[in-house]
Amino acid sequence: VRMERMRENNESPVANAEPDGRVVEREELLELEPWLERMQSVRQVCGAVLEPHAAFADSEAFGIELARLLHYAKSEITTPVRFEYNTVVTRLESSSSSSS
Repeated sequence: VRMERMRENNESPVANAEPDGRVVEREELLELEPWLERMQSVRQVCGAVLEPHAAFADSEAFGIELARLLHYAKSEITTPVRFEYNTVVTRLESSSSSSS
């Protein structure tokens, strides 16, 4: 919907993109980045600006792998680790201190 509005208003979706960035429609995006299919919000995706030099990360896969590694490394971890699902993060705190 957003890209359609941009087209109607003659706005460029690549105005702030890299010089070689280009707009791709939903079908091409999902072919180029199949991991997006696992996202719950993928139904809302209508396209994207593809920037060849940009990096993408699958945060869901990262989180799953991190949980797996931490689960199997329990005996080596000195600080307890707790995963909370379906939780909104409102702030992050660090208990480590550094001396400058």
